[in-house]
Amino acid sequence: MLSVGSHSYSLDLDLLLIGSHSYSLDLDLLLIGSHSYSLDLDLLLIGSHSFFLDLDYLLVGSHSHSLDLDKLLIRSHSHSLDLDKLLIRSHSYSLDLDYLLNGSHSYSLDLDYLLIGSHSYSLDLDLLLIGSHSYSLDLDLLLIGSHSYSLDLDLLLIGSHSFSLDLDYLLIGSHSYSLDLDLLLIGSHSYSLDLDYLLRESHSHSLDLDLLLIGSHSYSLAKKVKNSVTPGKFKTVIGFSYTCLDAVRHR
Repeated sequence: MLSVGSHSYSLDLDLLLIGSHSYSLDLDLLLIGSHSYSLDLDLLLIGSHSFFLDLDYLLVGSHSHSLDLDKLLIRSHSHSLDLDKLLIRSHSYSLDLDYLLNGSHSYSLDLDYLLIGSHSYSLDLDLLLIGSHSYSLDLDLLLIGSHSYSLDLDLLLIGSHSFSLDLDYLLIGSHSYSLDLDLLLIGSHSYSLDLDYLLRESHSHSLDLDLLLIGSHSYSLAKKVKNSVTPGKFKTVIGFSYTCLDAVRHR
């Protein structure tokens, strides 16, 4: 201690005393008059207020704040920062890769199955399930509820009705339609599209270049040549005639 007149000065390395005022030079505590300040790495003390600087926990006065990586505590409310679960007050949120939990509602993010609450949705490549209804995504069959739809290239099936998409044949229900290039079939009736012959029920129509046949009537398109002579010139006249089977006519 150094005393100069009525003033005393402490030379203690941990305490500085100037008159009636003492100043602590302790590395962990700073004392200025009646106020103390802690310099501890884990605790900051300013007067009657303490501040805790622990890496996992922050204390401000009477309020505690947790800095834990998995949990955040703000006053009386806890907030979980767990990588798989987020807790905000009384509500929990799951961040699991396969499962999302939002309060009382659960959502499954599984690649083959989507669960929203009590409803299940299948994301299978061949089947889509929405609640109690199933939808087939098979390349050859489309199933919507109790109705089936065939997407086969040659057959279209809608419910109990079948439709053939075969290039040569069209089937609509119980009726058949032939799309053959030479024949058109509609139900029990056949229609020939042959260039030389057309058949329709009991009536026949021939498209022969020399003969036209319609039903029981035939019409001849044969060429007839008439020659007439004029002075210095020859003239050719090409005429046409037709013949009816039940009555012979000439023109």
